[in-house]
Amino acid sequence: MRMAQVIALECGQRLVQVVDPGMAESALPRTRERLNSRTTQKALEFLSGTAPDLKWRDSTDLVLCQMLPGFTEGCRAFYADEGKQLKELVTEATLKRIDEFLIRTLQVAEQAHEAGLVLRWAELAGTME
Repeated sequence: MRMAQVIALECGQRLVQVVDPGMAESALPRTRERLNSRTTQKALEFLSGTAPDLKWRDSTDLVLCQMLPGFTEGCRAFYADEGKQLKELVTEATLKRIDEFLIRTLQVAEQAHEAGLVLRWAELAGTME
């Protein structure tokens, strides 16, 4: 009986996390997977210049909006329950291109971190042009 209660509690906690999704939730699966990497997390810790006025629900949203600022207003609207998720705003083909671009961005961030460089988001974006 006790084991069933623990499992139910764990499931309940996971459900609470899913209720409050990010704008890019599940739309960028490869980016999301990469962001779960400890190497990527360490690299992101050294990026500075994030938008302090927006509390990010999801690290995928953070990377998306920092690298493609045109999505920031849509993210703000989504957080205010007045906008749509990313997968509702763009085509499947565009989602794939965004996912590929953000994967390359995260690879560059990792390489910069390994080289001992501290970049701002704007500098990282400049390397991707």
